[in-house]
Amino acid sequence: MASPQNAASTGGGSDGGGVRGLSSLVILRSLLGQVQAVVGVPLNPHDIFDLVVGTSTGGLIALMIGKLGMTVDECIEQYKRLSGVIFVDGRHLRGRMTLGLLKERYSEGVLCREIEELFRRKGRNPAETMATSVKLLPETERAHSAVVCREYIDTPNGPPRLKPEAVLLCSHPCPGPRIRCTVCRAGRATSAAPSYFPPQMIQRDGQKDARLIDGGLQFSNPSVAAWYHYRRRTHKGLEWEGSRLISLGTGRYDGESYHPPQRTRLKRLIHMPSAITLMRDATTDPNNTATHMEEIAGLSSVNIEYHRFSATTGVCWIKMDDYKSLEFIERRTDEYLRFPDVSREITECAESIAQDYIEGLNRSAGELGNGEAT
Repeated sequence: MASPQNAASTGGGSDGGGVRGLSSLVILRSLLGQVQAVVGVPLNPHDIFDLVVGTSTGGLIALMIGKLGMTVDECIEQYKRLSGVIFVDGRHLRGRMTLGLLKERYSEGVLCREIEELFRRKGRNPAETMATSVKLLPETERAHSAVVCREYIDTPNGPPRLKPEAVLLCSHPCPGPRIRCTVCRAGRATSAAPSYFPPQMIQRDGQKDARLIDGGLQFSNPSVAAWYHYRRRTHKGLEWEGSRLISLGTGRYDGESYHPPQRTRLKRLIHMPSAITLMRDATTDPNNTATHMEEIAGLSSVNIEYHRFSATTGVCWIKMDDYKSLEFIERRTDEYLRFPDVSREITECAESIAQDYIEGLNRSAGELGNGEAT
């Protein structure tokens, strides 16, 4: 993940979680603010990240930062607007009444329209392809981006199954089978949470078209999927050796405080059986992946710095389509950021990024001076 402006490369990963993605943006705002305080100049996320990877709601954030070069404040503003429109105008009554079993709860048409409008408002063509030649990249697209999905495969004698490995749709030329899609289709694919939005068909050279959904099942935290993808494949300009990975979550339960809200009498009567709840948590909990990534980063053979931030202040209990709780999410995430240990790690991480950024500027200035001298 080498960058022209940074001495050490930095990658960002953003979890899925619907409206709770606002929490990861609030954390990013705090981190970037502290980097700016040290550097002394305004910075955008693409100034400090070489690669931004996300799934579901985190995939949309990755596109906002990587493809559109948006500021954190712009991301937050658009995120709030998108949440309100998609989860209000896009509602399917039959889908919501059947919990997405007979029809998905929300309209893919509204989702596609809003993603396309987001690109138009930034002066970009919504029909542009996800993977772009490095020579054709606009100035705002200094950070590479990728969205994480899962792929359905048909079986001869049963329902479709999910391939075990993640599918990454990259903004840069990616080795392996070429997947052709527009940026908006990539955003639509990574947002296709089962029962919420239908799968997205994506064209693939020389093979059957891929039927993709979001990475929430198993890859809700995309950090390990990104790690294996970029370690196995050579991407020009992206190197993991000596890199820094910052993983931004959408809330977790620490088992000690901010316990689940008390259920109403009706919900107690129709509560989900504990076995189903455990299976759901086992396949969608991003904190299991966070533990795995911490173990990888701790290996003596792996030269990587890993930071994980995810609010432990009750954000995790918000339903992914509860757009009315956006203010609560922002307020509780700010509360999390004031915890002494969290504040300390954010500051240390920001100072490390700032130092690398300054060293990168000095190195670039030296190379420019040497070029002019010759």
